[in-house]
Amino acid sequence: MSLVDVHTEWDPLEEIIVGTMTGAQMAIADRSLPTAEYPDIDDPRQIPTGAYPSDVVEPTEAELEELLDLLTDLGVTVRRPGGRDHTSVGSTPDRNTDGLSDRCPRGGFPAAGTSIIGAPKVPRARRLEETAYEDLLPEYPEPGARRLPAALGDRYTVHACEGPYPSTRRDDGAPDHPRSSVWIGMNFLVIAPGKAVVDKRRPGPVPEPERHGVTVIPSQPAPSGTPGGELPCVTFDVRRRDELASYW
Repeated sequence: MSLVDVHTEWDPLEEIIVGTMTGAQMAIADRSLPTAEYPDIDDPRQIPTGAYPSDVVEPTEAELEELLDLLTDLGVTVRRPGGRDHTSVGSTPDRNTDGLSDRCPRGGFPAAGTSIIGAPKVPRARRLEETAYEDLLPEYPEPGARRLPAALGDRYTVHACEGPYPSTRRDDGAPDHPRSSVWIGMNFLVIAPGKAVVDKRRPGPVPEPERHGVTVIPSQPAPSGTPGGELPCVTFDVRRRDELASYW
C-alpha cells in the first residue's frame, strides 16, 4: 500500500500534514510578491520585509497546534515539517531570494492518487519550500508513491470551472483582500463524508452544511489579522480511504 493515496477531498481522511509558522517572515521584496500578495503596490521596495513579530507567530502556531490536536482526536495521523531558516538566501543566475513561510503546504505539494506534485508557486520565496519537508517527503515514495514535477498523466480528466472567479483569486483568511472571493465560505476541511472542520470565525457557511446533514466541527487555523491561509491551505492531504472514480 502506498503511503500517499488521495483522489478526493471528501472521503475518509487517514493522514495529513499541518504546516508551521516557525521562522515565518516577509521575504526579500521582488516583483513576484505584488503579483501574489500586494496588488495595490507597484514598487516592491514599498513592501515590508523581515521576521513577523512574535505576537503574530506565537498565536498562529498555537492555533495550528490546536488543529493538530483536533485532527488527532478525530483519528487522523498528523505530521508536521521541522521548520527551517527563512533568512538563508538562495541564488540562481537571475535572482536571489530568501524564504517566506511553511504554513501553507497544500498549494505547494498537492497529491493526486499516489503522486505528490511539485506545483508552481508565484512568490519566488516559496520555490525553496520543499526543503522544509525534506525529512517527510523522501519517506512517501518508498511503498510506491511518486514525486512529479508538475504533471498528472492520463489518469485524470480536468474540467475547467468557468465563472466563479473574475481573475486571480484568494480563498484564504483575507475576505477584504482585493482578490478575495465570495467562495471563501467553501474553504473547509472534510474529515469524512458528513463531517467537516469549519473556521469558527465564519458563521455564514456553517448553517448550510448542517442543513444538508453535515456534522460541523468548529476550528480556527489562525488568529484574525495573520497571514492568509484557511483550513485547507494550512494542511496537505497525504492519504484518504478512497478510490479513483468519475464525478462529472
